Amino acid sequence: MGIVLGVLLASAYIRFAPTFPSLIDFYRHPLLCAAALSAAALAFAAAVITHVAIHRQNQWAHEMLTAFLDHIPDNVFFKDRQSRFVLISRSMAGFFGLSDPSQAVGKTDHDMFSSEHADQALADEQKILRTGQPIVGLEEKETWPDGRETWALTTKIPLKDRRGHIIGTMGISHNINDRRRAEAQIQHMALHDALTGLPNRVFLKDFLTQAIANAQLTGAGVAVMMLDIDHFKDVNDSMGHHAGDLLLESVSSRLKSCLRGSDFVARFGGDEFVLALPGVGEEHHVHQIAGSVLSVLVDPFCVQNRQLHVNASIGIAQYPRNGHTPEDLLRSADQAMYSAKANGRGQFCFSTNDLAANKCLATLCNENA
Repeated sequence: MGIVLGVLLASAYIRFAPTFPSLIDFYRHPLLCAAALSAAALAFAAAVITHVAIHRQNQWAHEMLTAFLDHIPDNVFFKDRQSRFVLISRSMAGFFGLSDPSQAVGKTDHDMFSSEHADQALADEQKILRTGQPIVGLEEKETWPDGRETWALTTKIPLKDRRGHIIGTMGISHNINDRRRAEAQIQHMALHDALTGLPNRVFLKDFLTQAIANAQLTGAGVAVMMLDIDHFKDVNDSMGHHAGDLLLESVSSRLKSCLRGSDFVARFGGDEFVLALPGVGEEHHVHQIAGSVLSVLVDPFCVQNRQLHVNASIGIAQYPRNGHTPEDLLRSADQAMYSAKANGRGQFCFSTNDLAANKCLATLCNENA
């Protein structure tokens, strides 16, 4: 208490010292002395209250930050200029498999992520430190050792002190795995047949466009086979459309089993399938593949406890002989397929770009009544 009083008196004298030649004269004026002491006391009280308020404000801010980091579901982080973690949210600690956020302090992304991810994150943060500009809405992918893939939408901004100096970076990452899965599902649905799961016409044309572009660079060929199941309508009429769908699924599985990894099979529509064979130019090679395709369909299909014998007719077109675009090749293959049907079905024909002159070269499967 004595110290406080001494401080108040000193403060009062300093306030009114110009009026009095000495401290003794100051004390000889009790009213002025009391007023001065009151003013000094108020000033001191205000300073104490301000200090307490600032302390409480800082404490409150600290408590709010702690609550924020403990409960926010997103990954929040603060890093120094060396991209070392100085503070992370509890959610991010769980994401890293840590029991407490403090365990991340001093570590870097290289301790947590793949080297590819960590290198890119470091480059991004160094750019922020250099330019002072934030990076907003960055989609980041991470592939974990167990093969899992995770996606996050990340925003990073410069971390500044009270003087405006950049002392690090801070950011927030939001899990977008569900969104990416939904987008992938929508894309898959747009490019694949719903029944068989095979690529559809849109995907087929994209594949052929790329295959033709590669062939133009390498000088390799591209073969296109249009396959139609003979008398498929009879199955639908006699057994119903569900049985027809089951047959189409089984046929698609067999077609996939007889092709190379670089080949492509799509459902073109109805009971028509298209096989695209990049890098195949020699006619005898195409001949062998077409024979294998017809052969894989020889064994009966079990549909609704019934054995169904299926034949197919195939039309073949080759780049660059029968066309230079996907549309040209598909049109030529379609014409050749109808020639195969007209010449007895269960066989394949090569296109000559002249429907009347299409010549059936082989019959590998006999048509079943």
